[in-house]
Amino acid sequence: MDTLFYQLIWKGLIGALLPSIGFGVLFNVHGTSLLLAGLTGGIGGFMYQLCLYCGFNDSIANFIAAVALSICGEIFARKMKTTVSTFTAVALIPLVPGGGAYEMMVYFSQGNTLAGLMKGVHVLSVSGMLCLGILSVSTITRFFFYSKRKLATTSERLQQKIALGQTKSKTTMQEIEIPIDYSLQSDFEQKELLNPDKTTKP
Repeated sequence: MDTLFYQLIWKGLIGALLPSIGFGVLFNVHGTSLLLAGLTGGIGGFMYQLCLYCGFNDSIANFIAAVALSICGEIFARKMKTTVSTFTAVALIPLVPGGGAYEMMVYFSQGNTLAGLMKGVHVLSVSGMLCLGILSVSTITRFFFYSKRKLATTSERLQQKIALGQTKSKTTMQEIEIPIDYSLQSDFEQKELLNPDKTTKP
């Protein structure tokens, strides 16, 4: 239990939250946004360690962590009315495999090309999973809100067309001519009404 608590809380949550806040200060993030950016990073680190504890490999764990922090970033960005990158860029840094890239360069510098290539493939796979996780959430979110706006616009236009059609129908009803009872008119007036283009001579 102590090992699980250490891995999930201290190494995962706290271990990613504090660096995220530090990079947030470096990237000029202030106030509540800074705390939310740190929380986003902490959630990402927590999910990463949880996936490792459940037996997932490193790439899948990074993908799930990236999805989790990206969802938090989307929510916090709309709450604070700012860009999503304010939270995701800061929160993603603790998950970036910088140590693996350093080890790859060390292997290459020592002449161990095979180990360097293996480490490079691992770094690229982890980086690709991080990008894929953020891209997936961003694409789904954009599609959802685009569909929502499109539906609202279509509904508004339909209501305008219905209102315009009702207005036209009312205008048409008002423009219907009332039939004239010619029996109430004199002979001269009946000729004028029936033949308005012809002028009668006295």
